[in-house]
Amino acid sequence: MTKGFYNLTSGILSQSRRLDTVANNMTNLSTSGYKAEQYTDSTFQEVLISRVGNKDKSSPTVIGEESYILAPSQLYVDYSQGSLEETGLTLDFAIEGDGFFAIQTAQGVEYTRSGSFSLDGEGYLCLPAHGRVLGADGQPVYLATDRIRADQAGNLYTEGGGYVGRLGLYAFADNGLLEKNESGLFGANGQAPAPSQAKLHWKWVENANVNMLQEMSDMMTAQRALQSAAQVLTELESSRERGLSRGEAEARLTRYGPNRLEQTRKKSLPLRLLGQLKDPMILVLLAAAGLSLWAGGWEGDPGRQGGAAGRPGAGARRHHPSGSGRPGACRRPHPGGSGAGDRRERPHRRVRPRGQAGRRPSP
Repeated sequence: MTKGFYNLTSGILSQSRRLDTVANNMTNLSTSGYKAEQYTDSTFQEVLISRVGNKDKSSPTVIGEESYILAPSQLYVDYSQGSLEETGLTLDFAIEGDGFFAIQTAQGVEYTRSGSFSLDGEGYLCLPAHGRVLGADGQPVYLATDRIRADQAGNLYTEGGGYVGRLGLYAFADNGLLEKNESGLFGANGQAPAPSQAKLHWKWVENANVNMLQEMSDMMTAQRALQSAAQVLTELESSRERGLSRGEAEARLTRYGPNRLEQTRKKSLPLRLLGQLKDPMILVLLAAAGLSLWAGGWEGDPGRQGGAAGRPGAGARRHHPSGSGRPGACRRPHPGGSGAGDRRERPHRRVRPRGQAGRRPSP
């Protein structure tokens, strides 16, 4: 059972990381030059299951394999080409092919595919919120104005045709070794950049290479797997609790014996039922019903009224036939009763009603 907890918990954590990756890709759908990420996981260990004899274990028979807990394997970055979109802005550039722009940041030189540039306060070409763009000579590109022209090799000119500089395009031997940081830029990770022969498009940007349909499909798959693992984990926990309860009952039976255990159960039953009454309204209704029963028993109890218990209707009150509205003013004697018994029906002074209804019959 403990192994099941480990497997389910690792599955929940793995699917949660997958959902985070999908959410990050979908969030950066409109970020120019963004490269989609792909989360992969692997089993911590895979072992073979073999069938062996009770005594002779020399020739085991392999019947299958078993996987242990999931563990994150690697977060891959998809460096495939994104679609190009024309913007008409003079400071937008897009790379077609293998290559990166170089940005001078506070952490050093980092690289990006995003070519949506602007000018800073000093007239240098920069990537907003990151740093200045480096040229082919490794120095920041100074323009002083956004009225420029550019060719496919990255050469920059003024509107009058004057040469300004050249954008630096760099490539690496293995893009898979690049390290992606939290800002979305890539670090060289020890690799030496080389000049890239990629084609540069002026007044264009490269869109993110995120496949929205694939991301939606991956999100639903991960969500269903996460819910299934959580549900099975809940059922496993419930089974464990039921097993502990059953084991505790068996321990009590062994310790106290069946007779004492049954007596303890019967004594605790009213307390358990009372503990179920958590609603205040139910308690109020029960209290009202108890008071009503108590009041009815006081009025209708023959012993409290002083009448004979064997006579029918001895403890019941009757109204006067004339409709005077005085309950209990008189009682009709039972045909088989005596006058002495009638006189002892009420301990207080009786008020004899008007008319003939309250007279005693002659002997």
